[in-house]
This record gives sequence, C-alpha cells and structure tokens, in this order.
Amino acid sequence: MKAVFAYLNSESIEGIVAALRGAGMTQLTVVSVSGSLWPMTPSSRAHLPQLGGSTFGDVKLEVICQDTDVARVVDVIRAHAGSLNDGTACAYVLPLDAVIGLHAPE
Repeated sequence: MKAVFAYLNSESIEGIVAALRGAGMTQLTVVSVSGSLWPMTPSSRAHLPQLGGSTFGDVKLEVICQDTDVARVVDVIRAHAGSLNDGTACAYVLPLDAVIGLHAPE
C-alpha cells in the first residue's frame, strides 16, 4: 500500500476529491494547513505568505491506495490541480506498512 500526500490550493480540492472518488478511491482525507511549501521556481517565491503574497498549499490531501493505483491517483491530482504558479503544488508518495482502525466494532 501507498500513501499519497499532496499539498494543494484549496480552490481545486473539491474537483480533485470528486474525481478521485469517481475513480474508486475511498480512503481520502483533506486537512487544512497553515504553512506553505518553498516554491520550486524563483518566480513563484514572490507568493510566499511570509512576504505578503498569496498562500499556496492551503490543504493537504491524503490518499491511501494500492501500489498499482499510485499513477492513477497522481494523474487525477495533476489533471485537476489548477495552479497559477508553477511549482506551487507537489505530491509525496510514501510506502505504507499498515492501516489500523482505532475503534473496535460494536
């Protein structure tokens, strides 16, 4: 199993979640974040919140999927992650050893 973490603009998250659910992905979490990513390109650095620019990476999308679904998940995110600034969205793919439920069934 894999965990795909993507830091994205909040304006695009609704479409991404809808597309991922349509593709059969059910283990999704969206978390609001207050930090920002260091932009990949020099021209994007003007948008750092610390410098008074707009925020990017407003939300963190977490998707748990099978290894074989990673490319599809990343493709869906990439296709729907509208960003005006190059390098302001990124995804991390990490190995996942287990998913453990914390509540016992009643």
